[in-house]
Amino acid sequence: MNDYKSFLSEFNSNEPCQDIKSHIEKIEEIFNIKLPEDYISFMEQRNGGEGFVGENYLGIYQIEEIIKANEDYEVEKYIPGLLLIGSNLGGEAFALDFRIGKTNYIMIPFMFDEEDIIVLSQNIEGFMFKLYNDELFD
Repeated sequence: MNDYKSFLSEFNSNEPCQDIKSHIEKIEEIFNIKLPEDYISFMEQRNGGEGFVGENYLGIYQIEEIIKANEDYEVEKYIPGLLLIGSNLGGEAFALDFRIGKTNYIMIPFMFDEEDIIVLSQNIEGFMFKLYNDELFD
């Protein structure tokens, strides 16, 4: 698989977060999770952003927005164990799924119907690969 960074030529990153470590610690404490190292690395380098990855639009929340976004969408109420990390700026959210012991990058409609979850990958590289190659519904 190619290095996913080559898929991000049309993705506009946000300004770095100067206090990213404390935000990560707070997220992990509030949601009782351990964020994957590849996600942390992505956020340290890019702090989210938005743009096209292949034919698909990707919006990744800034690390400072994660807690509020998950509280606003009441994720814990509807599907505990998910952490929203962004969306396609349409009807689908992208999230980390911590419910089965290993973390999966997933796509789920904002209606939060558990039966509609699509597991995309267990790592950010596979997630970006699926977006870039338009393999979201395969």
